Amino acid sequence: MSAGAGLVTLLPLLAIVSLAIKLDSRGPVIFRQSRRGFNAHEFMIWKFRAMTVVEIGTVIYQAKRNDERVTRVGRLLRVTSIDELPQLVNVLIRSTFGTPGKSRIFCCEQATGGRIPLVAITNVR
Repeated sequence: MSAGAGLVTLLPLLAIVSLAIKLDSRGPVIFRQSRRGFNAHEFMIWKFRAMTVVEIGTVIYQAKRNDERVTRVGRLLRVTSIDELPQLVNVLIRSTFGTPGKSRIFCCEQATGGRIPLVAITNVR
């Protein structure tokens, strides 16, 4: 199956999840964040928003077990990894090499003025 056919097959699920997120909580459907991958290549990760708070700024609070910011719909999305599907779309459309899965978050050099080296933080589910 080609990437385009796979994407078309996923469209109904993407639409249903988008609607569920909108009905469950306020805010955008897609969560976007700058991350660093292999060889510190910067890319924009896309995920379905699973939390009530969308942090913008230099301080990012990592999700933890039983985090109260996770929405009802978000809890299901995270358990099933459906929250990662927009990243698959990102990979197919933009040829971004950040693949879906339990990723690692890297400290943002911009937030620290480049003083702190990249540090991996395990993404808690």
